[in-house]
Amino acid sequence: MSKLQGRIHLTIPDEKNRLKYIENQLKTVPHLLSEQQMKEIALRSEGFTPADLTVLVRDSAMELVRRVQYAKKFRKTGSGKWRACEDGEEGEDKQLMQIESAELEVGEVTFK
Repeated sequence: MSKLQGRIHLTIPDEKNRLKYIENQLKTVPHLLSEQQMKEIALRSEGFTPADLTVLVRDSAMELVRRVQYAKKFRKTGSGKWRACEDGEEGEDKQLMQIESAELEVGEVTFK
């Protein structure tokens, strides 16, 4: 049996299509990104494939989880839930395992 070898040429999406792809990927991710910030990400991601953009969004969402996992301090939000403190932010000394999942607020993806 012989192997068939072939090449598949995939075009890299332009800025407009990267923006559409990013917006679509973010539909299931809590975020605070404005339309202008999403446009900036699309502009800066020139040369990215759709797979690269998927990794970018997924990794951004996972950063929220990592921050909560390794947090040493948490603070109560206006909704009464616990959120991991940012560096230098005041809060109570707690570990993730001390907080019920229903009382935890992971946060949203932001653009810095």
